[in-house]
Amino acid sequence: MPDWGAAVRMQIDMRLARGHIATDAGRLVPSLGWVRASAGAGWRAVTASQQSDQMLAAEFGAQAARTSSFLGVAAAQASLRDPGSTHCVSYRKPTMKRSLIALFAATLSFGAWADGQSDCDAAQGSYLTGTVVSAPTFARATSSIQGVKLSHTHVSLRADQDGQVYDVAMDNVYASDFVRNASTMPRSLAAIKVNDRLELCGALYTSGVGIHWVHSNCGATPASNAPDGWVKHFNKDGSVGSNLEGSENYCYLWN
Repeated sequence: MPDWGAAVRMQIDMRLARGHIATDAGRLVPSLGWVRASAGAGWRAVTASQQSDQMLAAEFGAQAARTSSFLGVAAAQASLRDPGSTHCVSYRKPTMKRSLIALFAATLSFGAWADGQSDCDAAQGSYLTGTVVSAPTFARATSSIQGVKLSHTHVSLRADQDGQVYDVAMDNVYASDFVRNASTMPRSLAAIKVNDRLELCGALYTSGVGIHWVHSNCGATPASNAPDGWVKHFNKDGSVGSNLEGSENYCYLWN
C-alpha cells in the first residue's frame, strides 16, 4: 500500500519550495486545501488541494494588493503631516504665514509709533495713537478770516496711551480737499470711519479731554501751543499714511 503520509509531506516540501505559503502582514498562513490532505485521502485530495491553492493564492494576492495600496496612501498622507502632529502641513502653513505677517505688522507698527513719537516731540506736540470710536461730525465755523469760514470736523478717539476718549478737532481749512465756506466736511476727513486707527500730533485741550492743532503750522517755528501737527491713518501693515491736515493752501490767512 502506498505511503500516503510520505506523499503529503513531499507535496508540502514542494509547495514550500514554490512559495505556495501565503503571507499576510509577515505571518505565514497555511494553505487550507492541501493541509486537509491526509494519509487516507489519497492523491485525489492532493489534486483538489492544488485547485484550492490556486484560488487562495489569487485571493491573498488581491488582498496584498489592497494592503499595499492602503499603505501607500497612508504613507503619502503621513508625509504631509508634521512630526508629532495630527494636523496636515497644508493646513498649518497658512496659520504660520498669518502669524509671521502679524508679527511683521506689529514690528512695523512699533517702529512707526517710535518714529511718530520722536517726530512729534521735535514738532513740540503731544502724541496720541488710538482707535476711532465715533464717526466724523461737522462743526460750523464760529469765526472767519478774510471771508473764509473756519469750520471743523470732530471725531472721538480712544487713546492707546491712557485709554481715555479724546475729542479730536480738525481744522477743515488744512485738508487738501477743503472747499471754501462749504457746509459739509472735506471728503478726506469724512472718510474716517469707526475702528480706524489714527496717529495724532497736536496740542491737548487746556480744559477737558481733547486735542486740536493737529495740522501744519505753515512753516513757523513750532511751539507747545502751536505745534507742527498732523492726522495720519495707520495702514493695515502698520505703516502710516500722509498728513490729512497738511495742506498749506490757506496759510496766507495768518501771514
